[in-house]
Order: sequence, then structure tokens, then C-alpha cells
Amino acid sequence: MARTQAAEMRDLAVTAFFRCAFSDDTYPPENMERIFGVSMDDGVGKCVFNAWKTLYLRDKVAVGSVKAALAAGRLPEFFEDTVRSLSSRPGAAATHSYYTLRLLGEEVDMPASWNLPPGELFSRIPWERRVHAAMADSPPATGARAPTASLAGRTTVQPRRLFTGAPPPQADSPQAGGGTGVAVGSPVAEGVVLQAEDSRGEPVAIAQPVEVVEGSPLRPGEERMIRQHLDTHFVGQELVLRHLTSTRGRHLNGQSARVVGRDREPGRYRLHVSVNGGEPFRVLSTNLAHPGRPVRAPRPASEDTEAVLRTLWALLAEYPAERSMRTDMRCRVGYVRSHVEAGLVPPPTRCGDEIREREEQSSWVQTISHMRPCCHGDNVCDLRRFDRSNFLSLKEWVITGTCEVCQSVFFADPATDMDDTE
Repeated sequence: MARTQAAEMRDLAVTAFFRCAFSDDTYPPENMERIFGVSMDDGVGKCVFNAWKTLYLRDKVAVGSVKAALAAGRLPEFFEDTVRSLSSRPGAAATHSYYTLRLLGEEVDMPASWNLPPGELFSRIPWERRVHAAMADSPPATGARAPTASLAGRTTVQPRRLFTGAPPPQADSPQAGGGTGVAVGSPVAEGVVLQAEDSRGEPVAIAQPVEVVEGSPLRPGEERMIRQHLDTHFVGQELVLRHLTSTRGRHLNGQSARVVGRDREPGRYRLHVSVNGGEPFRVLSTNLAHPGRPVRAPRPASEDTEAVLRTLWALLAEYPAERSMRTDMRCRVGYVRSHVEAGLVPPPTRCGDEIREREEQSSWVQTISHMRPCCHGDNVCDLRRFDRSNFLSLKEWVITGTCEVCQSVFFADPATDMDDTE
């Protein structure tokens, strides 16, 4: 049986959308974006675009399921139902992002330039319902007319201008793709260039990565904060490698390394370093210290288990209600409680460790964890090493997870920068 025009239209639209949004990290062609509720000149449409990326990254949508929703004439309902199916429980297989939560009406951090009305946004999504009717297998609604020519992309579609005052691509430039020349339309989000089509209907990717791409568990502002921190205090610097634990890394500890770059993918924050001009490799920022940064040997661990347990019981008495605490503090208190109630001293952790999986922590806790400094000691936090007469030191561990060496350096000289940016 010959393929119907509706099926061909679905194939064209969904394939183009998945390629742009999930492979190329660019916005879809302007003549197709509203099919998927996206409008890059509208804050709601931008939120929808990033919500689609959330669903894709959580394995909640695929080419087949989106085509099936279009064929049934219920893509808006499919999109809303799938967003609502995400979980707010930390550690769940498919969790919400800030974009999907904002669609549900929750007050979360969004870029200040976006124009978002209060409350739920589903009723404000700019769906192109006439096109949905044309793509459905059932007959379109009365009066609906399929804009076949614009969907097929056989007319000249020119790229919109990116920045106010920026010169448009010339007609004979590679970016213009053989089109007729002038970029038109309104400026779009900073840092984004759109994919368009040339006069032959071929896709033209004049692409830069999307400024804020879903894929990071952090709020957009926190994502930018970490990137700025890494760029300001690490990239281009000559630093010292510390606390590497792999077979290769242990031999590199103490050597000087130049930071030549960093990860660019959302949610990834490793630095790229080179030793003696060699091939770059990736390390955490907590593995890099400035030359001359104080390094101290840790205190000996106490062998008096009963005394350590009494001290830890006293510490737990300071935190009878864990729910009101920050997620990492709650994890540390729970870690102590689970061991002490079994008559055990908790095993050592890393300095600054959040104890549980990062995905279980709040967005802010994950942010400060990515920005924590290199340990002044051996990167081991052993509660047996703490001075039992200094109860405030143990409470500081609950708050920051820092070992007794880092605390001794910091509190001996409060001017010491805990962010390791000297």
C-alpha cells in the first residue's frame, strides 16, 4: 500500500525535529517548530523545547512514539501526559528537570529573559493544531487545511537573525546555503543559531550549541556558575595534581599540569590537563591545587572505639530532625546514625563527600560539591582523626564534609580561601 501523505509529513517532521534537537543541539527549522509546541521567540516555547530534551534524555520519547501520537491526532496530550509521568523523587529512573517542573507551574529558576506567565503552561503552548490535523490518520477537522508546501520545505526559508545588530549571512556564504540572502526575524536566545533550509529544501545548520541545554541536573544559573568558576580559576592555569587514585594517576600526583580546557557538555565538569605538553587527560577540579598551597599530614586515628562512639552519639543528639537539613547534611547524619546504632564507627569517606549518589542531592548541593576545593590533607575524612574535645569540628563536618586537616588550615587562618582560588 502506498504511503499516505500524512505519514510522509510525519516522517519528515519528526525526523527533522529529533535530528536538530537531540543530535545537533540546534533548534528545529522555523517552519516546523510549532508542530512540537516550540517557539524560540517565546519563553513558553523555549521551555517546551528543553522539556522535550528532558523526555528524550530520560528515555520517555522516541521517534516511533511521537509519530504514533501525531497519527492519533493527540501530540499535545501525549506530551503533557509524558511530562506528568516524570518523578520528583531523587534517584528515580526518570526525574523532572527544571523545565518540566516549570511546565507544571512550579516556581523554579529560569533565564530572566524568558517571558513565562505564572502557573501551569500546558494551555499556553503554541501548538500548530492545523498541521496536527493534516498529519493525523483520521480526517482533519472541518475547516482545517494542511500547509503542505511549508511543511515540505520546498520554499525558501531563511535563517533568523541571532544577535541584534549582527550582520546577516551573505547570499554566497557557506552559512547561507545558496539561499537568497538576508537573515530575517526576531533575535533569539543568546548563544543560539538556528537550523534553517536553503532554496532547494536542504537543511542548513548554521549552528552553535544551545545556550542552556537540558541534560544537566542543575538550574541554569548554577550551571553557569560552575562553568564560570572553572574558567576563572582553573583554565589556563599551571596547577599541581593531587589525590589521583588510578594506577597512572598515582604516579602523577605532585606533578605540575597545565589546564588546557574543560568539558563542555551540560552536567559534566572535568578539566582537561596536560603534563609536560603531553596528551591531555581529564581530572576533577578537586584534583588540582595551586602551587604553594598548604599541605599537612592528618592526625593519627584514635584506637578508642568506645570514646569515639560516645562522641558520635553526642553529635547525633544535635540533629534529632534530619528532614529540615540540606540533603548532604542529612546524608552525613544518616551515615553516622546507621553505623553508630550498629555499634560501629563509620568507615572513612572522601573529604567533602556527600556520602550518597550525587543524583540524590539537591541542585544546590551538587553545585557546591562541584566547586569544593582540593583537600589540604590526604583526601580522607576519618572521624577517628577528629579531636573529640573540639565538638564544633565534628559539626563542621556535618555541614561541609571537610576533614580535620582542611578545617585546621581554614580556621587557623580565616583569610584562607576555601575555594582554592588564591
